[in-house]
Amino acid sequence: FEGVRGISYRGDISIDDITFTTGPCGLTPPEARPQVASTPGPVVTATTTAPGPSQAPGDYDCTFETGLCQYQQATDDQFDWTRQTGNTGTTNTGPATDHTLGVVCESRSSTDQYLYTWDLPQLTRSRFEFSVMAGNDAHIGLSSQNQDLDDMYEIVIGGYVNSQSAIRRSKLGASVASAVTPNVLSATEFRRFWVSYLPDGTIQVGRYGEQVPFMEWTDPNKLDINFVGYTTGWGATGQWKFCDLADGYYMFIETSDPRQVDDTARLESPNHPATTGQGKCLTFYYHMYGTHVNTLNLYLKTSAGLGNPIWTRTGTAGDTWRRAHVSIAKDSSFQLSFEALRGTSFRGDIAIDDIVLADGPCTYVGEHICDFEDLNLCGYTQDTNDDFDWTLQSTNTGSANTGPPYD
Repeated sequence: FEGVRGISYRGDISIDDITFTTGPCGLTPPEARPQVASTPGPVVTATTTAPGPSQAPGDYDCTFETGLCQYQQATDDQFDWTRQTGNTGTTNTGPATDHTLGVVCESRSSTDQYLYTWDLPQLTRSRFEFSVMAGNDAHIGLSSQNQDLDDMYEIVIGGYVNSQSAIRRSKLGASVASAVTPNVLSATEFRRFWVSYLPDGTIQVGRYGEQVPFMEWTDPNKLDINFVGYTTGWGATGQWKFCDLADGYYMFIETSDPRQVDDTARLESPNHPATTGQGKCLTFYYHMYGTHVNTLNLYLKTSAGLGNPIWTRTGTAGDTWRRAHVSIAKDSSFQLSFEALRGTSFRGDIAIDDIVLADGPCTYVGEHICDFEDLNLCGYTQDTNDDFDWTLQSTNTGSANTGPPYD
């Protein structure tokens, strides 16, 4: 990892949470691809994938995308965890999206032939963003099925030699809304847009960073929209990036009224037999953000009760999903019990996602994963053939308006 200093002190660069796993993953974000490779190497497809577990799910794994898997709400606590998509509904606490899907962008390309491609994930949000690099005629299809239909919407951006945009009720149909948009597209740089579909059948199209759409139309006989297609044509090819097409799910504790300080909610796995061999490695992601975040505990619950937590975290950890890993060796059967405690106000939401229980201990220190909590840098060393060293840091970097405020 090489960091190159800019022209002033306001150019701090940071890295964290390195993971090296088996199997290909592409290159993300696509703009990280060097224009000219510094050393020869294998070709890597520039595509994006959702973060999260890659192994086949087991009885104790759960992404919460289709429910609680085999987890259950405890019956001897004060309230239940809530399965949620999108934000938690309270500002300045809780995640904005789940961890499994998160803010996922899909990179695509299209030829100069007018032919829709329907290979994107199913649309579950009423608003999505996309970027396109094309000289003219970037077309978006909105359909109830992942194919062309007689009844579908077509959004044209930069049609008529990159001079006009339109909304149509069918492919190549009459325009039901239009706007004069000279040079709205570019063949040499990405231009970013958003599309919104409201419950009353209103379709809005706008430029990224602008809240007011430049095109809008309400369909009195609205269609269902489940899939997004894309195409270019009329001499133009296209490079595309589609973001935020779908919301995923996670579990969180709702800390608003009538909840009281130190109320607890526990989510519990099926019973697991005593571990054998080298035990198990449990990984999960947690989000603890808010001014009054209390505590998240993990227990190995047995017939004797909860006992002491094997993992615990208290207080805000910033508005980000964080990875936890715990090695488990137990000579009796147990349940995984995730316990969250309510803080002193409603700004104390705690969330979990993407639970995986794998064979073997968590062998991350000194091998292929580093979160830099280890003062020995997990076996990483400073290069002696460069100009200066990376610095291990906690909290901010000490310079205003540059660098992260925390890890």
